[in-house]
Amino acid sequence: MNLYRPDNIAVIIVNYNNADLTIKCLESIFNLEQQPKDIIVVDNSSYEYDRITSEWRNLSHIYKRIPHYLCTSLEKFPSTGDVFISLKVNNGFSFANNIAIKICLQRNTGYKGFWIVNNDTILDRHSLKNICKRMNSFPLIDICGSTILFLQNKNMIQCASGGCISRITGRTQNILENTSLRQYSSVEQLKIESKLDYINGASLFISMNVIQTIGLLSEEYFLYYEDCDFCIRAKRHNFYLGWAPDSIIYHADGASSKKSPQKLEYYSTRSRLYFLKNHTKFGKIVFIMTLPFFILSNFLRGNFSYMRTLYNILLKK
Repeated sequence: MNLYRPDNIAVIIVNYNNADLTIKCLESIFNLEQQPKDIIVVDNSSYEYDRITSEWRNLSHIYKRIPHYLCTSLEKFPSTGDVFISLKVNNGFSFANNIAIKICLQRNTGYKGFWIVNNDTILDRHSLKNICKRMNSFPLIDICGSTILFLQNKNMIQCASGGCISRITGRTQNILENTSLRQYSSVEQLKIESKLDYINGASLFISMNVIQTIGLLSEEYFLYYEDCDFCIRAKRHNFYLGWAPDSIIYHADGASSKKSPQKLEYYSTRSRLYFLKNHTKFGKIVFIMTLPFFILSNFLRGNFSYMRTLYNILLKK
């Protein structure tokens, strides 16, 4: 019995001032070999969301999919079908994804899972079918990721599903990062899965069972580390993290964040501190103790904004 099928999965995308990327991602979803049950796009108070809705209508006509519903009030949304949700305030990546999941839960129309994909990704035609296939072939898997390749170099792996995280420093390391695609065929799949601490949020497939057991993404993380936090919480409930090697997606690797590198640095460092506070006993203390090293190393590299970032985090929030 195949519990997971594309037609009982909701694909969720969050957009923030990146209409071009989101439209390309939507095009790849419409081009999937097997279509998802619903596509839900949540816009985090962007100034160009009308471009996305216009292109989406055109794509719906071309691919003969029922046009999406534009939702500007969280109190009124359709009981079925694709939805574009326009939020008035940007409350972060986790908040936006949770809005989409909550809508699916309220609909209660047979969803078995949710596939969160970054808006700066392009999905291979077989990616959704293959991630469902992996979930069905190994029923212990409750959260699954894809083989993520660099969009700029499609023969190079960004990560195999996810990676490992240090409980002392909070540093993350993607598994098989910068490995040639030609080499990964010899990698043992179960060995990779046994190392996973988290599934990369660029392609995060979550079963309904996990959501019903541990709840939604933590909204304490405005940006970054929400995937790490969610997966660590899931593993504490004995949920298994998996890898679907044949589910391929191409990732522009932070293209949406490179417009504001200082904000990227701020939220990344702040979220890392939150993660250490929530998941390690002495991690935050160790991080504070190593601050002089971080400050010195960034000073020597000429990255003077790092000290300002730490000031904003430690003294302001």
